[in-house]
Amino acid sequence: WTKKPHIVVDILKSMVEAVYDAPSGAEAARAAGDVSRLWEAFAQGGTRLVSHAAGRSGKSTYHAKVQRSTKGFVIMIIAHVLDLQRKWGGVEAAVKSSLGRLDPKVRAAARSNELSRWKEAVNAIDAGL
Repeated sequence: WTKKPHIVVDILKSMVEAVYDAPSGAEAARAAGDVSRLWEAFAQGGTRLVSHAAGRSGKSTYHAKVQRSTKGFVIMIIAHVLDLQRKWGGVEAAVKSSLGRLDPKVRAAARSNELSRWKEAVNAIDAGL
């Protein structure tokens, strides 16, 4: 992470694009959960829940080193997500496109489930990032 953070940035960008380009709400929600977990690890400097502060000892923790090396890239990821959200048609458009290939009778029954899955995906991205 500290040697080549730009690679993680490219991976995160691709994963976010996969959320907004997903063919169904279920796949979008699953990808959004993955993006949120990777984002959290990237922004916090690791997957540990607790990071011990170095205090006055002058020593630097691993998390602090990772955060220093990745802090310049965080804004790029946020800007990319905001740009994708701006270009995206919204939840209703996503539901319409994912249900477009179904039979009209089945489409009506599946609409509420698909709508809730897309909303779940959008909420995961918004809350995670």
